[in-house]
Amino acid sequence: MKNCFPNNSSLFSGLRKNLFIIFYILYTLVMIGVSVHFDKKNQFYLTSFLGIAISAVYVGAIIFRNRHDLTSLGICMKGLKITIVLFVLIVGISFFMNYLPFSSSEVSICDYIFNMIIYFCMFFFVEEFIYRAYLGPKLMRLYNKHLGAVISGVLWGSMHILLNIGRPDMQVNSLLIFNSITSGIAGQYIFMFFYKKVGNIFFPVFLHMAPHILTTEITYKISVFTQ
Repeated sequence: MKNCFPNNSSLFSGLRKNLFIIFYILYTLVMIGVSVHFDKKNQFYLTSFLGIAISAVYVGAIIFRNRHDLTSLGICMKGLKITIVLFVLIVGISFFMNYLPFSSSEVSICDYIFNMIIYFCMFFFVEEFIYRAYLGPKLMRLYNKHLGAVISGVLWGSMHILLNIGRPDMQVNSLLIFNSITSGIAGQYIFMFFYKKVGNIFFPVFLHMAPHILTTEITYKISVFTQ
């Protein structure tokens, strides 16, 4: 069977290893800041744009290093039609479900779109790119299919645990840790399946986006930080 993942003999080496770790730590720390200050208007924009800047440098460095083979990172035209259909469907349903907040002027459409872009740039795309297109395949080649997926899923789940540290509305306990780790592993398998099946990273990105924008999460946070 043809291997779907890029052919790398090792996961990291030398300076590249250190840079990956440094940027990963910076990315996680900024995400913690965004999470903690999500309900503080004066700090929301600063932490958001800082997160996007670090994410752009991080992702951009990976793309530049693999610029001659972007297909290996899921940046390609494979499965384009079904990906566009999924995106239009999700966004269309989201706007329909948020009709009342829009019509009552509780949340403006511009604020909603802006916040969706923030979410997309810092969370949906970056997480899928790191854990499904970049880190996951490398770990699966370095170890094996299942061990690599589990390790990547644990790392993804652990990042979500860190995001909840310092949040007044969240309590980090054994149940949250268990749920974060198990959902991280399960999510890794699910999103990797669709990534391999469809052939581009944007399909799992939009799947990842769906439960967030099809609920009141984004609408609620907009109504808080724009007050």
